[in-house]
Amino acid sequence: MLRFCEHSVQRWEHDQRQQGRADESADDDHGERTLNFRSDAVRKRQRNQTQHRDQRRHQHGAQAKEAASHDCLVIGQTFSPFEDPDIWPDTVDYEGPNSMIFARFPLVRYKLPLGESWALNAGLTQPDTQASDVDGATASGINHTPDFAFNLRGESADLGHVQLSTVFRDLSAQSATLGKDSVFGWGLNIAGTLNIKLPWKTDDVKADVLGGQFTYGEGLGRYGNDSGFFPTDAAFDSNGDLKALPYYGAFGSYTHQWLPSWRSTGTFGWVKVDGLTTQGPDAYHQTQYASGNLVWQLRERLSVGFELLYGNNQKESGASGHVFRNQVGVAYSIF
Repeated sequence: MLRFCEHSVQRWEHDQRQQGRADESADDDHGERTLNFRSDAVRKRQRNQTQHRDQRRHQHGAQAKEAASHDCLVIGQTFSPFEDPDIWPDTVDYEGPNSMIFARFPLVRYKLPLGESWALNAGLTQPDTQASDVDGATASGINHTPDFAFNLRGESADLGHVQLSTVFRDLSAQSATLGKDSVFGWGLNIAGTLNIKLPWKTDDVKADVLGGQFTYGEGLGRYGNDSGFFPTDAAFDSNGDLKALPYYGAFGSYTHQWLPSWRSTGTFGWVKVDGLTTQGPDAYHQTQYASGNLVWQLRERLSVGFELLYGNNQKESGASGHVFRNQVGVAYSIF
């Protein structure tokens, strides 16, 4: 990934897991424009709790020194302005909640600072229309126009952060029996965290964190952490017209710091996609996700966690199923 910024920090970032999470920075008092290269051949859907903390450190640690008061152009594969990477909760589960927005694609993105606490981000993302097969006929996406997304973000070291995002999409698809058609897709996403310092906590215990996110739009399936595995952007109706599928998503989490080295996080996620009858009874419709864990931070970079998980899946036909799961995870952060 290439980044061209006017700032006072130079760094080169590379990660052995090809996630681009190492952060080596050196101050440059001359305030020159610098060009940074970053390897970012990330595999889709890779998630874990250590990655989330490193993403936050990468994007709002060293980057905060440059992005708070300097503009920045990014070219490569990284987060779309529609996603808020800081909202991901501290789960042991590798995939994370179903309703998270996961939008890490090839793009061109520009950041415009609006003072010390606010910034406007805008970018063009590689398109990928995920069209559903209908009535046994195969439908395939046609990609001509990149997705356009932008967000307004504000953050405070003491309070937390808030981000309001939107995306606009040109969805096109074709079928041997239904022909070609296109439809407009759009979405809104609001997310944020609130740091809560409980009065009885000592100074060596971190503040609790409350997180939340709500997403709504039409033709957003590609951007969902769960729905992105299925063709949930658009589908042809019985008249042969392409329709953008309504998408709803909500998420909440709370992280409580028991002791300096012990913490717990509870999460709940909900996703609903209003499909069409032409998609058939097995089309993706609604899922729920819940988790609760206890994590022991043995060392600065080493943690062990136990987590309980619940999932519910309902198809377009109304058929549903649920499952409970427990797991233990060990995470070691190299950087």
